[in-house]
Amino acid sequence: MFSLKNVFKKSNLNFQRELEGFPKKRLALNSLKGFTLIELLVVIAVIGFLSSIVLVSMQGAREKARRAKADQELQEILKAIMMAQIQNDKVLKDITGSGCSACSCWGADCNYTCNSCKNRMDITMQRIGFGGAIKDPWGKYYGIDENELEFPTNPCRKDTIISSGYRTIQVPFYSSQCFGL
Repeated sequence: MFSLKNVFKKSNLNFQRELEGFPKKRLALNSLKGFTLIELLVVIAVIGFLSSIVLVSMQGAREKARRAKADQELQEILKAIMMAQIQNDKVLKDITGSGCSACSCWGADCNYTCNSCKNRMDITMQRIGFGGAIKDPWGKYYGIDENELEFPTNPCRKDTIISSGYRTIQVPFYSSQCFGL
């Protein structure tokens, strides 16, 4: 028959048996090993190696995203230039009032980041329909070099849109003098 008294007696006996073997068990616990310093260092090295691989692949993805954004912005600038040429019925240099807006951005002291570059590109971008100078994903201002009909000796040079450090795209000819080329 089950009684609470018997349960306490049995548990009390088990507790006494545990106490009798306590020193032996304690000795057994001390002889168990944890992780060694070498094992911990190996785990840390593996984690560091895996994280470096992830960081490198993330950098590649970031760079691809920057390039995609720059390509999109360059195409938007190109479309704005072409629309401004149609609306004004002029070549780009006559719209912007400059033969080389990007020239103020050239040089080691500026490299498409200085105030003179920003000021010139503000004017140029406003004249083609933007609110002002636009920075590319690398933090530099887009530049525009107006070449079409700039020099009478060589009138048919294409206008260019510049993303410093990435790429330059050419604007199709607008003037009838150069259109067939």
